[in-house]
Amino acid sequence: MKKKQLLYVGRLDPYQKRVDRLITIWRHIYNDFKDWELVILGEGPQLNELKQMASGLERVTFAGRQNSEPYYRDASILCLTSDYEGWGMVLTEAMTFGTVPVLFNSYRAAPEIVHDGSIGMLVKPFSIRQYVEKLRILMNNADLRNKMALNAIEYVKRYDISNIANRWEKLFNRLKSPATE
Repeated sequence: MKKKQLLYVGRLDPYQKRVDRLITIWRHIYNDFKDWELVILGEGPQLNELKQMASGLERVTFAGRQNSEPYYRDASILCLTSDYEGWGMVLTEAMTFGTVPVLFNSYRAAPEIVHDGSIGMLVKPFSIRQYVEKLRILMNNADLRNKMALNAIEYVKRYDISNIANRWEKLFNRLKSPATE
C-alpha cells in the first residue's frame, strides 16, 4: 500500500532542478491535504535555502542522500520541477515501483517517458498553478493514481535490460548477416 506521499529525488540545485518550485507548490496545497507529506531526497548547494523556505510548512522532510528504492516503494507521486533534464533516470526508476510522476514538459524526453494522463502528468512549463491543479487531481483520486501506477509499471518494462539487450542483439545479428535478395 502506497503512502500519501509526494517525493522528490535528486540534486538540490537552484540552476537546473529548481526544488524551490516544489516548496512553493507544497505551500499551495499542504493545508488541504493533512494526510499527505512531502519527502525530499538529496543534497546539494540549495539545501539550506530550501530548508529556510520550508520552515513553517508542515509535513516536509529533508531525508538527505539515501538509497531511493525504499522511498519509491512508499511514495504515491514523484514530483520533478526541473528546468531541463537529459533522460531523467529518476522517472523510470520511480515508475518501476508504481510511483506516478508529475513534471514540467520542459525538455525533449519528458513526453517520451511520461504520457500525460496515462502514466503520469505533464505540466505546462513552469506553471505553478497548473502543477498544483494536477497534483490536486491525483491526490484526491486514489483510483486514478492506482491506474496510472499500474500503467507506469507496465510501460517502463520496455526499458528493462533484458528487453533492450535482446533488441541490440537482434540489430547486430541483422547487420552482420549478408543481405538477401
